[in-house]
Amino acid sequence: MIEEPVWIDPQALRLLHEESLAVFGGARGRDAAGLLELELVHSVNQYLYDRDTDIATLAAAYGYDIVKNHAFVGDKRVAFLSVGLFLALNGQALSTDPVAAVQAMVALAAGDLTEEAFARWIRANTGASHPVIIVAQENEDAQ
Repeated sequence: MIEEPVWIDPQALRLLHEESLAVFGGARGRDAAGLLELELVHSVNQYLYDRDTDIATLAAAYGYDIVKNHAFVGDKRVAFLSVGLFLALNGQALSTDPVAAVQAMVALAAGDLTEEAFARWIRANTGASHPVIIVAQENEDAQ
């Protein structure tokens, strides 16, 4: 049984998506109300159903649901960001060359890579990272 992972906050993923648009460009597109939240629930449900599952499988569930359900126009980018964010939140880091990452995401979106195969790809390209420290900032307006 693995310890319960740190889950992705939908707002954090939205902000990461906005940051990637600012850096790399692209269409802002839609963020269908509630769809992102539904996409992020798959990993949690998978963990609750099978607590022996590993971090790569849960990360793959995040990526798979986002790329398949299209909450954003840039769904492949957001899916990849979700995988990296989830791994980082849980002390792991994805280490692969950019071309291989793009190929994996395109194959996942096209249906040429299953969720299980994507989990294997993540597992093969993941290692321990430095701990991520999250610091809550107080809202200055609230003081």
